[in-house]
Amino acid sequence: MDSILNVIENLNGKNTIDLIIAIVFIAILDILSPLFSYIILKLFNFKKNSKEIKNNTFYMPLKGFFKISGIYWAILFLKPDFNFSDEFIDIVTKIYKIVVTITIANSLANSITKKSKFIKLIKEKSDKDINDYTIRILVRVIKVLIYIVAIFIVFAEIGYDLSGLVTGLGLGSVVLTLAAQDTIKNLLGGIMIFMDRPFSVGEYVKFATYQGTVEDMTLRSTRIRTADNSVVQIPNSLISSDSVTNLSKIQRRYYNLRLHLALDTKLEKIDILKEKIYQVIMQKESIAEDTINIHFTEIETNGITITVVCYFNISDYMEFLDLKEDINKKILKILEEENIKLEYDTKIVQVKN
Repeated sequence: MDSILNVIENLNGKNTIDLIIAIVFIAILDILSPLFSYIILKLFNFKKNSKEIKNNTFYMPLKGFFKISGIYWAILFLKPDFNFSDEFIDIVTKIYKIVVTITIANSLANSITKKSKFIKLIKEKSDKDINDYTIRILVRVIKVLIYIVAIFIVFAEIGYDLSGLVTGLGLGSVVLTLAAQDTIKNLLGGIMIFMDRPFSVGEYVKFATYQGTVEDMTLRSTRIRTADNSVVQIPNSLISSDSVTNLSKIQRRYYNLRLHLALDTKLEKIDILKEKIYQVIMQKESIAEDTINIHFTEIETNGITITVVCYFNISDYMEFLDLKEDINKKILKILEEENIKLEYDTKIVQVKN
């Protein structure tokens, strides 16, 4: 406020001219800021057309930089004539640096997207298959790091003792750990999932009591749509601490059927049953022929057991269920045609008077 009063009090002929020059300088930079921004971006993206350059994430921040710089340089130009105090100039300089830092950080963060050149370069250089979920998490982590660096720069510019800040963070970590244990566990769980990549969005997974299609994943939780079409938000700490079965990664589906037949079933009937079941399974195009095993496996007091096992070259779970249903129906029809009865576990209870 005192510096503004100095401008009014010290206003004379020469100062007036300098003030006009400063205002004209600000106006020129304001008017030419789009041109300067365009030229700078064109130098780095000479193959881009005018529309693409103006849509660049750095275009608007560059315009703002030139406008703010015009005001800052104008104040420095007027300092000798209007006796601006060193304290005032120091405050203006800090504000200028802080605004520029925040502008650069915001521009860098906005430029980091799944389609940005930086992310594409990481995908090309990586020796691992990076899926969309991994890219999304990577983008978020990079943005967070950019803002953290910007915050530290701003604190340093304000004059805050960073060593004291780090010490404070160290002392406060105990309090934060106690107050936000679940949040920290979920974040760590999210990082572990990000690193291990046991599943991706769109895949069908099973763990603990949950089973369904993964719809979204963040550093804190994973959203799954279950078979009854409900959506479950599961903390990452639960997922990372339990075994996960990725059913979408299954290349073959395992068929396992145990038929309990009556103990008096004739051996000829058993051989006929085994042969007909074999023919039913062989009719399926997706069958892995070398995996078919149909055997008379057990003799028990209440019956005998025929075990049927094989693999089908099917990954889709619903398709496998349809196939399994069709085979089971045909096996029941064979049992009916051959007049072979299934045996069930029974218990005889004697009651003494």
